[in-house]
Amino acid sequence: MNNNTELIPTESQNSAPKKNLAPLVMVFALLAAMATFFVQVVRLNMLPHFYLLGLGAALVFLLLLVALLCWKPGKKLRLGLGIFLTLLLSAGCILGTLYTSKAFSTIRQIIRRSEAETIQMGIYVLKDDPITLQDLKDIPLGRLVSVDREETDTVLKQLGSKLGSTPSSLRYSRPVEMIGALLGGQVRAIVMSNNLIMAMSTNMGSFSLDMVRRLDSYEVVKSSPPGGEEVPVKEIGPFLLYISGIDDRDYLAAHSLTDVNILAAVNPATRQILLVNTPRDYFVHTPVSGEERDKLTHAGLYGVDVSIGALNMLYDLKIDYFFRIDFAGFKTIIDALGGVDVYSDQTFTVEDITFQEGMNHMSGYRALLFSRTRYGLAGGDRARGVHQMAVIQAVLKKMMSSELLKNFFPLMNALSGSFETTVPYDTISGLVQRQLAEGGGWDLKTFSVTGADASSATFTFPDVAYVMEPDPALVAAARQFLRDVLDGKAIDLPQ
Repeated sequence: MNNNTELIPTESQNSAPKKNLAPLVMVFALLAAMATFFVQVVRLNMLPHFYLLGLGAALVFLLLLVALLCWKPGKKLRLGLGIFLTLLLSAGCILGTLYTSKAFSTIRQIIRRSEAETIQMGIYVLKDDPITLQDLKDIPLGRLVSVDREETDTVLKQLGSKLGSTPSSLRYSRPVEMIGALLGGQVRAIVMSNNLIMAMSTNMGSFSLDMVRRLDSYEVVKSSPPGGEEVPVKEIGPFLLYISGIDDRDYLAAHSLTDVNILAAVNPATRQILLVNTPRDYFVHTPVSGEERDKLTHAGLYGVDVSIGALNMLYDLKIDYFFRIDFAGFKTIIDALGGVDVYSDQTFTVEDITFQEGMNHMSGYRALLFSRTRYGLAGGDRARGVHQMAVIQAVLKKMMSSELLKNFFPLMNALSGSFETTVPYDTISGLVQRQLAEGGGWDLKTFSVTGADASSATFTFPDVAYVMEPDPALVAAARQFLRDVLDGKAIDLPQ
C-alpha cells in the first residue's frame, strides 16, 4: 500500500481565496478613493501644511485599520465591521472629492484672468433704415473720441478691409450725443460696444434697443483690468481692492451704473482692513471725460476699468484688484452664509420691515433692502454708503470665522455667476490658509468721504442733475488712511 497519498483540495480550501478576494478589492477601492480625495484637497490649496499632514496621517491610519479588519478575516463580525468602514469612508471620500472639485472650479470661474478679454462691438443703424454694409463706403460713421477708442479703431480697420477702404467718421465726445445724432438723422450709422449701447438704452429715457438694429458685429481683444498675477503664499503683501456693486440682475459683465464704490486696504501682516466709501454721485474726473467731470456711478457705464481709473485719480493711489457683485448675487451670498449680523446707526422702516438701531440679524433680502435704501434716511446717500460698508463688514467677519468652513460649499455655489474678481487664486487660498493657521479676528474699520450737495451737467448726461462736490479735506484724509494701512501703520479714525 502506497503511503504517499495525493492530497486532494477540499471545496473549502478552493473557496478561501475567493472569500478573501472581495474584501481585498474593497480595500484597494478605498485606497483609490482616499488618494483621489487627498489629491483634490492639495489641488484646492486651502489647508495649511500641518492640516494636510494631519489629514494624510488620518487617511493612512484609517486605511491600515480597514486593511487589518479585512485582510484574512477570522470572524464574521470583524469582516462586517471592515466592510462597513470601507463603504463609509469610500462614500465620504467620494463626496469630499466632488465638493472640493466644485469649490476649485467655482473659484477659478469667478476669477478674471490676466489674459486679454474679448469686447463685443457693433455697427448700429436705425431699425427702419434700409442701409447695407456696402453703403458705408460713402456714409460717415459716428464714433466716440475717448470711449472705447482703441476698440473703435480696430473695428474701422476691419471694416475697411471688408469694404476696400476705411470709411470716414464723425467724432462725438459723449455716447448720449452720438445716439442723439443717430436718432436725429445727423448720422446714419454708429460704432459702439454692445455693452455700452445696452447700458445707454437702460439709462436714456428717449432711447431703447428697439429703435436700432446691429448692421455688423466684431470681437476686439482688450487687456484686462488690474489683477490676475499669481503670488506665492509667503509673499502675499498688502493690497488695495476695489469693491463694486452694480444693479444689473441679468448680466454681471455688462457695463452698468455702480451703486457701491468702496476701496478696501488689506494688510495680512497687521491683520487690518480699512473700508473707504465713495458716494455714487461724487463729481469726479474719469479716464474718458477729459477736462469735464462726471458722476462716479456713470464711470461704470464704460467698464470697471474706467471706475478703477476714476478712483485712482481721485485718491492718487493704485488699485491692485477689484471684485464686483450684482445685487441679486449679493442676496444669494448672504443667504448662503446663513445670514449676517449688521449694525444699524438708526431706526427706519422700508417695505414694512423695521431695522432697529443696533445689531440686526439679516437675511439676504433684508440686507439688500438695508444697503439700497437712501430715501427717508437721516443722511440720505451718505447713510446708504455707511450701511453698505456695515453689511460688507458683517460678511467679512462671518467669512473670517469658523462659519466659513460650515458654509464654504454653499457659498461657492452662490458665488458662481454673481461674483467676479481679479484677486489671484493663490492670494485667496493663501489668505484662507493663514486664517485657518493663525485664527483670531481682523481689525476692520470704515471711513466715508462726503461733500456738498450741488447740481451740474455731467459728461455722460448733459442735463443738469444732482451731484456731490468732493470735500478735499476728507479725500486727503481717506488717502492717508489707506496709505497708512498699506504701510502697516496703525490708524486712528475720527469718531
